[in-house]
Amino acid sequence: MDEVAFYTLRSLVMSSQKKKDLLACLSEEMQTKIQTAHKENIEVTDTESSIYEQLDAIHFSWFVPYLRSLTEKDAKLFISCFPLQQIQGLKEALMLSQSFPKPTVLAKKYLTQELFKTIAPENLIPPCFLPQHPLLALLDLSTTQLNTLIELLAMHDLAAEIPQIISTQKLKLIDNALTKEQSIYLKKLLTQKEPVIFKKIGISEWNADLEVLKNALIQRGMNRLAKAIYPIHTSFTWYISHRLEMEKGKLLTKLSTATTAPQAADLLKDQILLLMKILNYQS
Repeated sequence: MDEVAFYTLRSLVMSSQKKKDLLACLSEEMQTKIQTAHKENIEVTDTESSIYEQLDAIHFSWFVPYLRSLTEKDAKLFISCFPLQQIQGLKEALMLSQSFPKPTVLAKKYLTQELFKTIAPENLIPPCFLPQHPLLALLDLSTTQLNTLIELLAMHDLAAEIPQIISTQKLKLIDNALTKEQSIYLKKLLTQKEPVIFKKIGISEWNADLEVLKNALIQRGMNRLAKAIYPIHTSFTWYISHRLEMEKGKLLTKLSTATTAPQAADLLKDQILLLMKILNYQS
């Protein structure tokens, strides 16, 4: 029994007035699993809408390949289901004219579901069924907020190498390549010992190419986020990766693997939660 089926069954059983009778019909193993699962009861009828509501949070770039395969008329019909900001991004990416149709509420619901199916895996579970975890708060972040979080997470890797650099000129170049938030956070990290060390960026051999440094830092921030969310669920990784631009999202998925050190994921989780607090990203 997959997770969606299990939590659907649990929700039905635990919310029934005949809970005891229903539990008695199940195996002892299933009874124990249902009674010990730490998940609140969920309205089963809400699960489908729970998935499709995520459409507004998905970065528009994920839909570009599919929409390009359609006629302009059909593409505009689908695009009209998006929020204004995503419509603007898709319009520019596909070089479409200004006019868009206005589908009815029922048509919009159908089109939204069909559009979501073009990118969602069959085994994707609704957000309401994800295992409880502090990092589920990441689902509340926008693309911009996630990108800022990733940029700052990269400072942990940079902080581990900065003390080895003796060239003041190189240090100045690095500082000039950072955002104000990155510089402030980096200075704070330099007063601490970094608990999670990954392979070196190679700053000592860096040739002063700013784009090379920025790309390397994005990958390092992505790596920390990916390793932190990996233990939660593959569906959670999917939701987070699809809030990012497609290229970044694919990188996040690729980097989402288990850490070699048993405690690393927890330490990375704590780093993310602390950053979210610093950035006032927690409700």
